[in-house]
Amino acid sequence: VFMKTVGQGLISGTLFSYVFVFSAAGSFASALGMGSFYYLFVYKKSNPVMGFVGLSLIGALCNNMAQLVVAQYMIFGAGTLYIAPLLLCTGTVTGLLLGLFAEKFTKVSRWYSSLEDVL
Repeated sequence: VFMKTVGQGLISGTLFSYVFVFSAAGSFASALGMGSFYYLFVYKKSNPVMGFVGLSLIGALCNNMAQLVVAQYMIFGAGTLYIAPLLLCTGTVTGLLLGLFAEKFTKVSRWYSSLEDVL
């Protein structure tokens, strides 16, 4: 996550800007949320409680919440409440779509099924 965030900041030219802070906060929160839920509900479970859709929605929610906290304290203050519903709705829709794509991809991908044999 660190390399992705720094690399993205370098390539886009936003490494020392508030955009980088938004990206870093969202990426780290998303990774922490998805990793925690994966470990608690999926990892080494004979009957996993959560799939790609659930994990993707958790990641989107954590990302959006972290970015809203950063927005409130760095830029917008109380005005963050006005953008929160739109951001959370957009994050939920994109998280759902990404999760559905991941579910479909893992079912049809020969490359992914070859990784399952290795792991």
